[in-house]
Amino acid sequence: MNFLKKLLSVMLVLVMSLVSIAGCSSSASSTPESTPEPTPVPTPTPEVIPADAYFIVQNGEAAATFVYAEKETQMIKDAVAEIRAMLDDECGFKIPVWEDSKLSRVKTDNVFYVGMTKRTELSRMGQATSYQYIAEKEGNNVYLLSYTQGGIREAVESIRDNIIVTSDGKNAYVTPDVFGLKDRQLAEVDHAWDRFTISGYGTPTFSTYDPDLWNEKDQETFQSIIDFGVSTITVWESGYRTNANFDLEALKKYIDKFYSVGITTRLYAFSNEHYQKKDHEGYPTGVTKDYAALEDCIKHAVETFGDIEGIEQWGFYDEPLSDETFSYCRDVMDLFDKYDTKDRPVYINMGPLTGQIWVDDPLHRYNQLLNITNPDYYCFDRYPFWCVDENGDIALGGEPIMYEEYWYSNLEINRNIAIDASRDAGMIIACIIVGGEAGRLEGRADISQEFMNWQMNLALAYGYKYVEQFVFYTGHDYGLYTKDNEKTHRWYIAKNANDYANVVGAMLFDKKLDIVYHLANADGSYSPEVVPYTGYGDIGNVIGCDAVLSFFEDGTIIVTDKRCCDNDGGEHDVTLTGIKGGVEWFNAETGEWEDLSTCQNASVGDNGLTLTMTRASQFIIRTK
Repeated sequence: MNFLKKLLSVMLVLVMSLVSIAGCSSSASSTPESTPEPTPVPTPTPEVIPADAYFIVQNGEAAATFVYAEKETQMIKDAVAEIRAMLDDECGFKIPVWEDSKLSRVKTDNVFYVGMTKRTELSRMGQATSYQYIAEKEGNNVYLLSYTQGGIREAVESIRDNIIVTSDGKNAYVTPDVFGLKDRQLAEVDHAWDRFTISGYGTPTFSTYDPDLWNEKDQETFQSIIDFGVSTITVWESGYRTNANFDLEALKKYIDKFYSVGITTRLYAFSNEHYQKKDHEGYPTGVTKDYAALEDCIKHAVETFGDIEGIEQWGFYDEPLSDETFSYCRDVMDLFDKYDTKDRPVYINMGPLTGQIWVDDPLHRYNQLLNITNPDYYCFDRYPFWCVDENGDIALGGEPIMYEEYWYSNLEINRNIAIDASRDAGMIIACIIVGGEAGRLEGRADISQEFMNWQMNLALAYGYKYVEQFVFYTGHDYGLYTKDNEKTHRWYIAKNANDYANVVGAMLFDKKLDIVYHLANADGSYSPEVVPYTGYGDIGNVIGCDAVLSFFEDGTIIVTDKRCCDNDGGEHDVTLTGIKGGVEWFNAETGEWEDLSTCQNASVGDNGLTLTMTRASQFIIRTK
């Protein structure tokens, strides 16, 4: 700006000099009796500032300040910093910025509230969906909001890109047209797969990889996996590098056998242990820097297995946490990209960060996964622990207790990051005695059909394209199979959920989920970090509680019951008051949209569309 001022000054002097010289020439050729007219000096046109402008700098002083939440992400802090840097350069003035917890010390009346601060009404967040942001002006305050972090950043950037600075640098302002609800321009989602996918975390037990040598029990196990309804199985095989007797052809036949019936493989094909530092309990603590050895290992894995058509993704890392491990994951992804001509995705699963006392700033960790690793898709695990009370075993009179704190928060965060990065979202759900895999069987209740349906229904309600089931095939009797490969009752429970999800997931796969709202819990509270319902389109008021409302851009609506255990109460109604016309529902048994008259527990009356929710139930509807 200072350079422009100097340039304008030089040009003005030059123009005045030329005018003076021209005057001398004209005067020299005129008659002595003529008196030259003085050259008029143009009056500068004052810069007009709209009366309804929102000032950020006024008369050379700060007229506004920025306030963001105390634990706001670096992404948002950087966006605010960019505005401050621009105004410092243009006006020579630094705009103050405050954390929400210190807002009481701010003396100005003009405040930019960025993100979910304590002074921002929660209902305002609901006005912007996943694919919109809102820059809202109320009185002297501005609220920069969205449903996702990336959307909040876009709201901040919209202010930055529309700031007008007067030529003297003493005023900086934005005009009213900057405010309002704006659509976000997102890239098309780069799907990791071309279908809705259900996988299992666990390896089925066979006597040999070679299907030609399978015994009767192997054949039975193979058929049970087909019937179970998974799209992908996991196979761990890194011993080929050191095992001279490794039978590669047998493994190829094994993978091809599943692929022939439409089941693909996630292959863990290289040994991670040489590149991970671990503590005395075997948990990762860091990463070595032997990049050459890592590249050699991955190159060899792709050369060995890369031509097997049934391999759909490469298995790699579970629960990275530090920037160092995120960078390590990025290195591995780059190497697979370099050597795998089929460009298969790499499995990286984020752990259950939100609410963990041993993780500082969990949202920052998720954002670092995005910024550093940028995985092919976003997957996480956070199991809602279904426990029993102090009476112990349910068979002895113990009552089941659901510990679901931050369950919904992780659903929200994972999906929001996926939206901001234009990626698919995935999650892991539990099909075993919850927590039993870690030897913590005491006090842990077994899964029920309601529990299983509740987990799967919410994965669908949040638009996840990938669901993995924690199944643990071997070594115990609390998974889908016993130690002897016999199906347990959990196999049948999970299969019922899979049968439903495979039909509904296929129908939803190409649909774009706009936003997920929550009704209050039965006691009037809300789960941490969810978005309360504030209205959507013509739906109007919604009467009821204990439900999740999912709105898709094509008009599909999913209403999901939030209760999962048989101690959560009986039936209850949810009424969408704005729906009083023709309605269709999706019948997962037929895989077709049908007239609402064929749907049990749903009816349209004078009050609107009423759905009678049973535990862990789900309705999928749309208006005709």
